[in-house]
Amino acid sequence: MTMRTWVCGLVAAVTVTMPAQAEVLRVAGIYPARADEAAFVNRLAVESLGGRDGPALAFAIEDELNDVIVDQRPWFQVIPNGAGADAVLRGFASLDMRTSKITRSKKVCVEEDEKGKCVRKENRKIDCRNLDYVLSPDLRLTARDGQPLYSSSHLSERKTLTVCPDDKEPSRSSVARELAGRIAKTLRDDLAPDDRVDDVRVLEKRDGLSKDDGERFKQALRLTKSDPAAACRVWQDLAQTNPTQIATAFNVALCAEAAGDDAQARALYERLLSVASVSEARDRLKAIDDRERGARQLREHNRS
Repeated sequence: MTMRTWVCGLVAAVTVTMPAQAEVLRVAGIYPARADEAAFVNRLAVESLGGRDGPALAFAIEDELNDVIVDQRPWFQVIPNGAGADAVLRGFASLDMRTSKITRSKKVCVEEDEKGKCVRKENRKIDCRNLDYVLSPDLRLTARDGQPLYSSSHLSERKTLTVCPDDKEPSRSSVARELAGRIAKTLRDDLAPDDRVDDVRVLEKRDGLSKDDGERFKQALRLTKSDPAAACRVWQDLAQTNPTQIATAFNVALCAEAAGDDAQARALYERLLSVASVSEARDRLKAIDDRERGARQLREHNRS
């Protein structure tokens, strides 16, 4: 893809109004789920989960997975039972709560006026309770043919709080729902790609540029907020006469990435890394690798 072509692509990629912010370019892409094995799953059933808090977790998971949109389409069709499902999620969940005594210093009223208003407070030691809640479900996703696709050995959420006299203690069910919601969000990232737009900071150091080129570089930084395609054209021009200037080289590569030309962006980042150690370039190569993996998952999903 030529520079002209991907700058035009960048124009299309940034038609959404950009809010006032730091100097960034927007990079859109589909980033992979953690579990490649589940990429083919379209129709997913969440069976009744065992344990006291299994139903709350099942509801949270169904709600979370029903909301997944990737490439402008729902990723899952969550169905009520295993009949016709590509895979079935089964498991068990029960909230564990442990309490311990703890002493805290708290200001308490020791004198009131005739209207009952506190007029003097003192620090007093009071007996409180430390509450430690943990929800660590055991979940298994199994394909229709019995092949294991996913297990939840890493899923665990904790909530710790201290309750003293006169404090309102949350109900057990409310804590279970809160932790179940967090687990459902993690499970969503495990099983489905993330279709998102990232704001990626451009590099701003102008070391090695002439005064005039430095001013043009500063102009490009300002343009990122109103006309990113124009900013990219400035950096591309600067790169012609300053091919080893690190920030310019990185920003030109980022322009290609923002325009959706990952092949060109990869080549430019790798060229930059061959002459300088730039951690930001390594990070962007990792992002490109992730998007390639996400694209493979999308193809697998669409084939099933």
